[in-house]
Amino acid sequence: MNVLCIFHVTAAKPYVSGLRRGPKVAPQRGTKAYLEWKYKEETRPPPYWSKFTSKKKLKDWNLAVKGGAAHMEAVDQTTHQSIETAFKQSMGGSQIVSIHRIENVELFLKYSEECQRLFRKAIVEGAFVDLSRGKGSSGPAKTMQHLHQGMHSHTYPEINEYYFFHGTKPGVVSVITGQGLDNRLAGPGLLGTGVYGAEDAAKSSAYTGNSNTIIVYKIIHIMCRHLEYVFALKLHVPYTLTYHLI
Repeated sequence: MNVLCIFHVTAAKPYVSGLRRGPKVAPQRGTKAYLEWKYKEETRPPPYWSKFTSKKKLKDWNLAVKGGAAHMEAVDQTTHQSIETAFKQSMGGSQIVSIHRIENVELFLKYSEECQRLFRKAIVEGAFVDLSRGKGSSGPAKTMQHLHQGMHSHTYPEINEYYFFHGTKPGVVSVITGQGLDNRLAGPGLLGTGVYGAEDAAKSSAYTGNSNTIIVYKIIHIMCRHLEYVFALKLHVPYTLTYHLI
């Protein structure tokens, strides 16, 4: 049995902000007003989380749970199909057993704070260069082409955020779901030491050993892109996927 982790999956229903001030409805995406709205937003769990609901602020939830506590929840059918389609583009000879969403308040709070830092950067310094238009880019991230609209609506290309695959060993999965992916603990790679992701699950599977443990995660603030690998500065991990090789 093989395990694949997928990070930050979203629901198909529209997002309802937890803001107490400012507009109740998000401004049009692609505008400076939208960037400012996201920067000032009151951080709450995503509306599709089931255990740590968006009725409470992230900081309030963070006081109520132990650090690194991760709740695993089976994803909805639409999300399952999206991830399975992206996975099987290069892993067609595999059978997915299960896909679970990771709800970790502490990690999501850190992720949200990093997003807001980058939204501010985009406001003050100007828009980020889109991945598809970067020097040497081969085009848009292939993983994003297979995700449903709900997942797209909770992904922010305004700060260069996309989904990718990451291969790891089974004994590390619980550490990642509890503490996140950490560049400081990463080994050397093609572009230097860091956490790497790939658009094709098959590339990530080469780093899983006999366990074929893969993580599907969300990267923000891409530093550089070479071939089909991505070297990430910050990222968020929302899911685990278990599969069998046929």
